[in-house]
Amino acid sequence: MFSTGITACDQLIGISLQGNIIPQIWYKVFVKKDLKYPKPHLLAINILADIVFWYRPREERDEITGAIIGYSKRFSGDLLQRSYEQLANMFGCSKGQATDAIVFLQKEMGVVERKFENRNINGVVCNNILYISLNVERLKELTYPHDFETPPEVSGNFGTGVAESPHSSPKIYGEGVAKFKGTNTEITTKNTTEITPSIHLAPTQEFSRSDGLSEDELRDIVEDDFFEEKAIPYVYKLDERKMKTAIKVLVELTHANFDSDLKKSVLDMFIDCLTEMVCADGIQTYKGASVSYAKVIDKINEIVKRANSLYEFAGETIDDYVSAAKEYEIKDKRKYMKSVIWNSLSTYKVKFDSFFARTYYGGQSAEN
Repeated sequence: MFSTGITACDQLIGISLQGNIIPQIWYKVFVKKDLKYPKPHLLAINILADIVFWYRPREERDEITGAIIGYSKRFSGDLLQRSYEQLANMFGCSKGQATDAIVFLQKEMGVVERKFENRNINGVVCNNILYISLNVERLKELTYPHDFETPPEVSGNFGTGVAESPHSSPKIYGEGVAKFKGTNTEITTKNTTEITPSIHLAPTQEFSRSDGLSEDELRDIVEDDFFEEKAIPYVYKLDERKMKTAIKVLVELTHANFDSDLKKSVLDMFIDCLTEMVCADGIQTYKGASVSYAKVIDKINEIVKRANSLYEFAGETIDDYVSAAKEYEIKDKRKYMKSVIWNSLSTYKVKFDSFFARTYYGGQSAEN
């Protein structure tokens, strides 16, 4: 009997591992280049390895001679069918992170393509079923940048799972849209400048933009991020579309409860102005106060922590604006709206505590 001299090596003799294969070069090719210190997109790499596994044909052998007599596909249709939920469960990530990884593989790397189809399955119409096609020529270019000829055996450093059945991988952390928590340090000066220097976005913080995402996909990512952290991440400041979607989600239902077109149009302006405030660079001035974008996000998150939404806050702010507009002409409507928003953000805690005291303590302070 042959021996390598190493017990563990000897024990692996004759063991055939099948499943996902990750070539070493993928860690240098599939990289998040929008970071100051680029790093491999590990979740995208693992998902791509799984996609490639399913597109690798299965050998068909003669039962007697063992000779290869043909090849067959591993999936039933013309394309590999997947859902973001399946990928999330398989790789231990959120649905939003899985979506982000697939978009990265398509938009930035060009190695896969998403196709959405409506299908009638057992009499039930299923909309937007996700199918993933593999661009093999692009895969060769990325895997063998100096030699596009595929060698007999693909070298890699990872193989797991069973070839004939679905398989799982370890949980991946830190991929897709970043989850961000920070400790804010408030510095107040004589001219009421309010800044939170500790939350300025770190160069190593991971973030993926919403470019290429549909409205439904973006909403799924935002909801996953928000409901996991119960707060709007500071990093959303880098993507106005993502930030605006988060605000829309938090003020949902407000529009449906307005009884006039005026209030509905003011709500649209409210969302636009609040988005501008939380995406603004530098220090902005609202009603005499100098404020950073982070301070606005802090105020929003304080309200959401208490009320679980911006529904009531948006309604009260819009009522204040409309009341003022009925009394006198507002020349710079957007500037005035931002002042009203900041005033509402600054006084919300007092209003909330007063309402709570009146409702549950008969006018007594909740702290007494």
